[in-house]
Formats: sequence, structure tokens, C-alpha cells
Amino acid sequence: MVPDVIRRARLQALMARQLDNWREAWSAYSSSSPMPPLRFRNGLVFHSGPGDSAGFLFFEIFVNGCYRRGLPSAPQGDVVDIGANIGAFTLDAAARFPAATVHAYEPDPQTCAVLRRNVVVNGLSSRVRVWNEAV
Repeated sequence: MVPDVIRRARLQALMARQLDNWREAWSAYSSSSPMPPLRFRNGLVFHSGPGDSAGFLFFEIFVNGCYRRGLPSAPQGDVVDIGANIGAFTLDAAARFPAATVHAYEPDPQTCAVLRRNVVVNGLSSRVRVWNEAV
């Protein structure tokens, strides 16, 4: 019981560090409800659909930085996101590497529509190219 309480408190703190609407996001995440748009303190907004596992993506991509491992500290040129899903890594890369152009490939039309929405609402269309195709 105590380890679960500690784990939940840690996850809440990680959300609170990065999200303006962390209370609403935590409520949805902890009850397995659909996530609201995640509103980051750095200005990003991350939209998702009912089956998109936005909470998992938040922790994996934005908190743990799992896809940042092995990247140069400040890549310039192109970053390629193959299987971009709804754009978690695409947004993370575009926010962290302002000198880079991100090419996001997502073959599923519905998923790609959410990816495009995330790119557009965050004003990243000039630096992120979305490709609705498989690689």
C-alpha cells in the first residue's frame, strides 16, 4: 500500500512540474478516463483521442525522454519521426530543438489527423512536415 501511495505522489509531482492543468490530467489518468488536452507550462498543447494513451505517452516521451537518448544535445537539420502516432515525440523534438525541421510520418489517416492538429495548434507548421504515409 505505501509503495503505491509513493508512486502515485511521484507521478502527480511529475505532472505538476510540466503541466498547467495537471490536476485535471491526473484525475483523468488515475481514473483511466479520456485525457483532456495536456497544457504544458512551456506553452505546448497535446491533444489526443479516446484510445491514444496520452497519459502513457506523456510519461514515456515528455517525462522519461525515452526517444531523446542517443540524440545530439542540439541537433540541427532534420529529425525524422517514423510512426509518429499523434505527435508526442514530434512536439517534444520541435520544442527542444528549434533549429531542426521535424519530418513526422504516420500512415493511419485518423491518427495522422490528430498529429496534424497537434502541429497546427502549436504553431509548428513551418518547422514540422507531416507525412500521411508509411516508411
